[in-house]
Amino acid sequence: MTIKIRKESFGYIFFRQSDRKYFIVEKNFADSDLFPVVKQYFPEVCDSKEIVIVQNKDSKRSLNLSAPIGLYLEISQKCNLNCGHCYKPDEVGHKEMGLDQIKNLLRELTAMGVFEIRLCGNEPTASKWFFEVTKYIKERGLYLGINTNGFFGKRIKEYLGSLNPDLVVVSVDGKKETHSQIRGRGVYEKAIELLKYLRDLNINCRINTVLSKKTLKIFPQ
Repeated sequence: MTIKIRKESFGYIFFRQSDRKYFIVEKNFADSDLFPVVKQYFPEVCDSKEIVIVQNKDSKRSLNLSAPIGLYLEISQKCNLNCGHCYKPDEVGHKEMGLDQIKNLLRELTAMGVFEIRLCGNEPTASKWFFEVTKYIKERGLYLGINTNGFFGKRIKEYLGSLNPDLVVVSVDGKKETHSQIRGRGVYEKAIELLKYLRDLNINCRINTVLSKKTLKIFPQ
């Protein structure tokens, strides 16, 4: 159990690393008094050592956060699918960030007190920096979320198992027939296989569905 605390001019943000639950507390306390305050919001906390102060920033903007709580980061403009509803096709000629640029950005975000990084896409596993970036995010102690279509081979699947990300969001657009019409043959099976694999490893995962005329038909009114 780790509770991260970011000091704000109006008070604090308490962030639980395990499930992204957070509270905004609009009152200031002495550092020595923080543990009982945190325990009011997270009763399961047993020891003050479980509290980590990720930033002490004396911002003069009393009504503004000093930094985002979480941030979505695109590390690839590529995707291994060609879904009918996709609003982010490959951007021909678009220059992606290099690995050093991404690492510099992540260091800056950590210093700002950002809690969570969510890798999204197009498809983040299509990035040539995917392995290096995900390891670096974990090393920085940030909450790591990954949005993916799950359409990849054994190497990436097993890597995710060993990496133990905090959250994996897998795209599944309804039943097999609907999903296959939207994303292509064989994609549904890979997504379900990944979800079962993550579940067996107790890695937090969930399903993301894009609502459309096709997917709305399978949900009850």
